[in-house]
Amino acid sequence: MNVFNLQKELLGVNNTFVKAHYPLLSFEIENFEEMQSNLVKQADFLEEKVDLSKLENTSAAGIGLSKNITYLHSYVNFFDCRLFDDLFMLLSDMCYEYQKDVYGIDEQLYCKAWINKLGVGDALARHAHCHDINGPIDKEVGVGFSLHLSIKADPNGYTYYVPVSNNMDKTLYNSGSHYKFNKPGSVTIFPSNLLHGTTPNLTPDPRYTLAMDMGAVNNGFEWRELTRSASPNPESF
Repeated sequence: MNVFNLQKELLGVNNTFVKAHYPLLSFEIENFEEMQSNLVKQADFLEEKVDLSKLENTSAAGIGLSKNITYLHSYVNFFDCRLFDDLFMLLSDMCYEYQKDVYGIDEQLYCKAWINKLGVGDALARHAHCHDINGPIDKEVGVGFSLHLSIKADPNGYTYYVPVSNNMDKTLYNSGSHYKFNKPGSVTIFPSNLLHGTTPNLTPDPRYTLAMDMGAVNNGFEWRELTRSASPNPESF
């Protein structure tokens, strides 16, 4: 499994009140079509097997959503199914490379992964997973950076990233929003404290994405060690 179209970008905030940098790493997965179908099937399987009505809404990302599989993210690590080990290993290698390249450190990482499935009109409201802009790895909450993989979505829709201050309601500059269109197989790795959200799903079909949080702390049973392959593909980096 290989990647291509590797891009490194830097979103920045530099004004009187705050200076912050938000490095993004994006790439695409080759020959994603077969995996796309299997990821959608597994997401639908999980949704059928779990009574979502009994789950409490603990999802910061669930603001504005109807009840759907997104709410499973506090209870299930998607990669525990062990059906997508090749994908897990590729994403792991890229996350360790991101950590080393961006922050110059080599911490053992842990991850939590889940599927966002958005129905017609649903969107992920603007949110962040960690609000500390002072460092890449927050030892207290265990979240350092995050990942989005677009599985199946409206090609005219996109995920947006907004550099802001610690005050989530105050955008430092509107022109700084950064957009990633929903191309199947496209991946973005970014700091968890970077505000992000999606445009509404305007198609009759569900929108599927895979999301991951990575950090240096094992936060519980739904987190698992982010393992590295014995010989990562050098073309990936």
